[in-house]
Amino acid sequence: MLRPGAGARSRRHRARDEPDVRPRQPVQGPRCRPSRRRLSNRQHDRADGSGTARSDGGRRCDCHRVGGQRPRERLYWNGPEALADAELLAIQLGSGIRGKSAIDVAREVLAAYGSLADVAGREVAELATVSGIGPAKAARLVAAFELTRRLRARIPGARVTLSGPAEVYAAYGPLMEDLKREVFRIALLDAQNGLLHDRVISQGTLSASLVHPRDVFKPAILESAASVILLHNHPSGDPTPSREDVRLTRQLVECARLLDLRIHDHLVIGRGRFVSLAEKGII
Repeated sequence: MLRPGAGARSRRHRARDEPDVRPRQPVQGPRCRPSRRRLSNRQHDRADGSGTARSDGGRRCDCHRVGGQRPRERLYWNGPEALADAELLAIQLGSGIRGKSAIDVAREVLAAYGSLADVAGREVAELATVSGIGPAKAARLVAAFELTRRLRARIPGARVTLSGPAEVYAAYGPLMEDLKREVFRIALLDAQNGLLHDRVISQGTLSASLVHPRDVFKPAILESAASVILLHNHPSGDPTPSREDVRLTRQLVECARLLDLRIHDHLVIGRGRFVSLAEKGII
């Protein structure tokens, strides 16, 4: 005796087992249709790096172009040396803001600070407050400037020997000459005046940094350095030593003698020049 619905299930089973003889539609390949998807302004900015909003219904304005080409295109075809400072800065920014292209923002930043070197010396917190930059772009700019300083100051894989003031300035001038705050740094040397490590001891205000002898010599003791070189910058660009610079140097020299540690020199770094306190007879 069949249960209700059993016949229907049996018919379904038979239909499943029997071959399907119904004609099938021929399989056609996928149609190649041009995409009708339109990119938003933000997606266009990410795609080409020009960073400008559309000025009319779907057509892009050419206010971000220089000579009919975008900065990235000019860099690709003509090389980076063919680009102006504003164009290189615009590529780092990546995009602009509503109503302003990346080049517009870059030009305004250069006009506000005076030069690319002045922009490079700014801190990330300050650049982040500039209209059109913000925290993410500010971090990108500061990272690019810091990489440039390090490349200028170091030869990869080479042993750095600091045997005189000129060699010290060549190694640390690019790192410190355009900083907007006073930074005190120590270079740790081995017995042959080879550079072991360097450490930032303090970062101060626009005109001074606070330095304690304990903080200065602790890295030298931990690294078993044979001698050290002291360095700090003057944000004003004038490397003339102040009375406080001379007083601090003499104090540190006396402390180093107690530790049987030699201070080779203390360099004051300004914009494009330096003063050696050892050459002045203070050390």
